[in-house]
Amino acid sequence: MISSITVTYNPNIKILINQIQVLLLCVDIILIIDNQSDNFLEFSKSLNSEKIRIISLNENKGIAYAQNIGLKSLINQSNETDYVLFFDHDSIPDNKFVASMVNESIKLKNQGINLFLLGASYFDNISNSSNKFLVKNKFRFKKVECQGSNLDLIKCNFLISSGSFIPIEVFKKIGLFREDFFIDHVDTEFCIRAENFNIPIYGNCSALMIHSLGDSSFKIWFGKKISVPLNSNLRNYYMIRNSIKLILYEKMDILWRIYIFKRSITYIILSIIIFKFSFARIKMILFAIKDGFFNIGGKIKN
Repeated sequence: MISSITVTYNPNIKILINQIQVLLLCVDIILIIDNQSDNFLEFSKSLNSEKIRIISLNENKGIAYAQNIGLKSLINQSNETDYVLFFDHDSIPDNKFVASMVNESIKLKNQGINLFLLGASYFDNISNSSNKFLVKNKFRFKKVECQGSNLDLIKCNFLISSGSFIPIEVFKKIGLFREDFFIDHVDTEFCIRAENFNIPIYGNCSALMIHSLGDSSFKIWFGKKISVPLNSNLRNYYMIRNSIKLILYEKMDILWRIYIFKRSITYIILSIIIFKFSFARIKMILFAIKDGFFNIGGKIKN
């Protein structure tokens, strides 16, 4: 059986309903975990099906906490779920998405690979571009895109949480998501942990969805033309703090540490340049660095 978990926080109701309409056709259980949305009553009235289970939290404790609430519910119902699909409230899978994930998981099992992480190929409607999968070789990370690869699956080292398809036995083996990360890098930490347990990670080129990274996007020349997701000061705090927590306190190889460090430095510089100088933004970055060094987690205080 296949279950899905969607975490909502003030979602665009039309987009959320589009997602659920696709899932109703091909998923056995749909869990909606709401992080205290202002429009909860409005969108929850639109979700009427025996397949849908809605859990409303009385406090926003972050995406990892909400995902874990859903996972614990599924794990407690023994033999009810074999695979779990994860979605953000702004992701819309295409009609063949789930079928593609199932087909590829069968192929992997036929090869004797029973534990794995499968991720989606998505189009970012903010940056107007398709994703590339992060692949690590002996010396560095590179990004590989599905277009022109002639591959159904790309073995990679990182997947975003939204659109991921994971056997529930994976969580029983390596644990649930890290709640102290609150939001950013929850998926990074989980992928690194899976790697440490020798659980392979694959990007599925035929599982397509629409998904947006960041609140907006800005294209800039930085050695090469790159698209930078722009986030609020608060999101920047979590991204920078959790990057430092990963680098200093998590088990990973040197290539991961270098990659996360370079990415964080680049993001801080571009964030300041694009938004110009802002005392509030600089102050939040400094708080993030301090809290990261002291391994402080959870929701930001005050």
